[in-house]
Amino acid sequence: MVVSQRTVFVLAALIAAAIVAATGSALASYISGEQYSKQKPLYQLGYAVGAIDMLTELQGLGSLQAGPLNDAVAKIAQCLIDKKVKQSEIAGAYVTYLQQVPKSRAEQAPLSIFEAV
Repeated sequence: MVVSQRTVFVLAALIAAAIVAATGSALASYISGEQYSKQKPLYQLGYAVGAIDMLTELQGLGSLQAGPLNDAVAKIAQCLIDKKVKQSEIAGAYVTYLQQVPKSRAEQAPLSIFEAV
């Protein structure tokens, strides 16, 4: 049985989300960058990967309105797969983004995470 890179990425995101959910953290709620930066590394990892997975799946299902966001999600998702980006690199990119763009700390994390990668 051959498993695609995308399948591995999605399964890894689901596992991370399950771990975060098991610790009592609410992955589905939107938090700010400030709140994100105060969380434990496992939560940060699960949240960042879950945000990317959520947007990627919405795009893949055709649930995003046609336009720039939809196009950007498709391109970034394919890039993450092609470059075999690790989950820790996604979380790390967002932490770096929060440091380089301080105003993003007040914004909701999911789209900022996407901007970071």
